[in-house]
Amino acid sequence: MSYKTIVVHLDCGGRRRERLDLALRFAEEFYSHLIGLFGLDLYAGMPRTADAGCILVESELQRRETCMREAQEEFFTKCARSAAKAEWHFADEDAVAEMAIAACSADLVVIGQTDPETCADDGVRASFASDVVLTAGKPVLIVPYAGHFEGIGKRTMVAWNTGREAGRALEGSLPVLERSGSVDVVLFEEYGAQLPAAEEAVSNYLQDHGVNATIRHYVGEDLTAGELILSQAYDKNADCIVMGAYGKSQTDGPEEGATRTVMKLMTVPVMMSH
Repeated sequence: MSYKTIVVHLDCGGRRRERLDLALRFAEEFYSHLIGLFGLDLYAGMPRTADAGCILVESELQRRETCMREAQEEFFTKCARSAAKAEWHFADEDAVAEMAIAACSADLVVIGQTDPETCADDGVRASFASDVVLTAGKPVLIVPYAGHFEGIGKRTMVAWNTGREAGRALEGSLPVLERSGSVDVVLFEEYGAQLPAAEEAVSNYLQDHGVNATIRHYVGEDLTAGELILSQAYDKNADCIVMGAYGKSQTDGPEEGATRTVMKLMTVPVMMSH
């Protein structure tokens, strides 16, 4: 399997280079069409005219224009060096909505983990990453806002349960899993009687796709589900986590909590599907 079309989100933040480089490595490996979407939210970090006056608003608009030109030049320069098929899009009103539109014709979406301290200057709202994951309808690779990542997939950890979201994440990550040096699938003890059947199901599915995985289950006595995922990824020296993404509900369960925890505290790229 392959990712024929990849869309990578770019913004005014310095971390856009890290995720562009990672997206380019994917594009080279899978011979993909790479779409660079420079997407900002209109009001993120924008001075309020009533408080700051039109001069500051104009200054911010000029800063964004400069960022866009720099990002575009960087995108095409790097794509030319890698011989990737490149396409450029720009949006400056609703970055999440534009990413969802772009995702409709993509196999993989690459975004950055939202940094709460810089997101306003980056030009996106604080909920950008989680909103994209929940609306894209495609696998989303989230690149942490700290650290350098040469690539992913040498040691992949899959956080698995019997939910639909976990199944979609597993399917969406198959191109990575098929090329991984090792795949470690983690099941949680909390699923009780369902555990043996779930273990057999995921093992058979991966074997049918040529993926030899180690299936494990753990009990997190003093850890939440999200903390357990991050702990196991650290212990196994994983360079990528694959997991389902769960949205908000009236009764916040362990799945929703795990999604929030991992999105907040990730230290390696995470591929999520909702």
